[in-house]
Amino acid sequence: MHPDCLPEALPYLCDRLRDSKPGVQISAVTAIHELARVNPRILLVTIPSLFEVFASTKSNWLIIKLIKLVSTQRM
Repeated sequence: MHPDCLPEALPYLCDRLRDSKPGVQISAVTAIHELARVNPRILLVTIPSLFEVFASTKSNWLIIKLIKLVSTQRM
């Protein structure tokens, strides 16, 4: 992903985290994970939305993805 498009992509991904379908949420978390591998500061912007998802989800796969995202980041 080109760095210039990040300001436009992050609000879109945060919106996808609020989707009611777990598959869409998992895809958004995966995209955020890939972006955070390149630029870890991206994670700081998305933490409030990620916490909301973590607190409200019942999907084990989504919880695993969220834990993987947070555990692999070094800031």
